[in-house]
Amino acid sequence: MPPYELIAVLSALTGASLWGLVWYPLNVLEKLGVKGLWSTFLVFLAISGASLPFLIRACRRGRCPFTAWPAFLLVLFGGLTNLLFFLALTKTSVVRALMLFYLSPIWNLLLARLVRRERLSWQKFLVILISLAGAGVLLGLYRIRTFYWNLGDTFALLSGLSFALSVI
Repeated sequence: MPPYELIAVLSALTGASLWGLVWYPLNVLEKLGVKGLWSTFLVFLAISGASLPFLIRACRRGRCPFTAWPAFLLVLFGGLTNLLFFLALTKTSVVRALMLFYLSPIWNLLLARLVRRERLSWQKFLVILISLAGAGVLLGLYRIRTFYWNLGDTFALLSGLSFALSVI
């Protein structure tokens, strides 16, 4: 595995771990009476503030880890992912939010086709179909009379799409 791929994998694992750890301070803030988007904003502001000195030092030494445009897009779509997912959790059930968010690999495959002109093989197409069928069964789409869709579902779906855009 080339070094840049290893760095990408380690970055994704670190990001996923930090994403899981972020829920603890949100719980503490909620107990202090800070709720909703304000608590999310404060947690991400604290994380950004804590990492900023390291970033500045690296850039001053000539080892800035990114260029401006890709970094801006990563921050934009990464922040949008978190915001939309948080909103989804406030408007729909956790199970529905997670199910719709975790359709993001489908968006990755489709965006890779559109943006990078990657070939969509029959295996990838099959993965898309199986994923959509599984989501349909779990979300109850096979029961047309009981089907419902709410704003939280839309937020969750858009959160997964935004996540896919942040890693494409």
